[in-house]
Amino acid sequence: MVTVRSLWERVKGSMFFVPAAFIAGAAVLALVANRLDSLDSSEAAPFLLPTSLAGARTLLASIAGATITVAALVFSMTALTVQLAASQYSPRVLDGFLRDRSQQIVIGIVVGTFTFSMVSLAMMGAGVRESDGVFAAW
Repeated sequence: MVTVRSLWERVKGSMFFVPAAFIAGAAVLALVANRLDSLDSSEAAPFLLPTSLAGARTLLASIAGATITVAALVFSMTALTVQLAASQYSPRVLDGFLRDRSQQIVIGIVVGTFTFSMVSLAMMGAGVRESDGVFAAW
C-alpha cells in the first residue's frame, strides 16, 4: 500500500520536481511583473527605463530563443551522461545521478527563464495603449 508520505518522497525525489517548481514560480513571477508594469512607472518604479512594445518583444524573444537552446544542450548532455553511466555502472549510480539537486536546479533555472519569457510574450498584446505604444496589459 502506498502512503501519502512515500508518494511525496517519490515525487520530491524525481528528476522533474524541482524544474516543475521553477516553471510554476516563473509563470507566477511573469504575472506579477506584468501587473507591476501596468502601474504608472513614474510612481511605482522611477528607476526603470520605459521601453516600447516592439523593444520588449524583441528582448523577450531573444531570451526565449537563447534559453531553449541552452535547455536543449543541457538535456542532450544529461541524456548522454545517463547513457554512458548506464552502460558502465550499476543502476544505483544511475538513480543517484538522476536525483542530483544541482542538475535539477540548472534545468529549472533554464526552463524557468524560458517560461517567464514565453508567458510575458503571451501577455504582451493584451492591452496596448494606442497613443504611445507603451506596454500595459492589465
